[in-house]
Amino acid sequence: MSPAAHIMLRWRTPDPAAATRRLAAIGFDVANLQFDVADLAVVRSPTGDRLEVAEAPAPSGVAAVPEHPNGLGRLLAIGWATVDLERAAQEFGRSVVDLMPDRLLGARAALVGDGPIVLLEPNTEARLAATLARWGEVPAALYLSAPDGCLPHGASPVSVGPFDPSALLDPGAVHGPHLIACSGAGAGRRDPSVTIRR
Repeated sequence: MSPAAHIMLRWRTPDPAAATRRLAAIGFDVANLQFDVADLAVVRSPTGDRLEVAEAPAPSGVAAVPEHPNGLGRLLAIGWATVDLERAAQEFGRSVVDLMPDRLLGARAALVGDGPIVLLEPNTEARLAATLARWGEVPAALYLSAPDGCLPHGASPVSVGPFDPSALLDPGAVHGPHLIACSGAGAGRRDPSVTIRR
């Protein structure tokens, strides 16, 4: 998959209506949501909640993002779980820039090219490790921009991450999918100790 292409995502869950209601309660509508770099649809699956890349072609035009109560209408990045960040970067065939670690998920983070893919490799036994143990190397997280840098009320405690201070919107299952509200709105907070790699 080309990281520059428009990405079609599915949120698979045993009960789409319940998942949609749970997320709507925190002000986030995930039903057929369209972003500038990706579309997201919630679909039924007999297995547990997970994200996957759909094979359906991208739409010819991208609809305007609906206004949400919490304002999280902009997708900053899709976090892709991997057990080997360097190998995954080679498979994408693009340069990567190391970002600040994601402490919420317990992961190293690296932006692929200009995005929207951020590779995530576990650096602790935390949420990302649980995602990999359950589903393998899959899309695992959505990083969403909070309006004016204000994180939604009721989110998890704030931590520093690849897109500045951030919080889990819906802690949910430890293996995700992980919705992360971020106060940053740019291309990611680089790790000053690491230079751009190919």
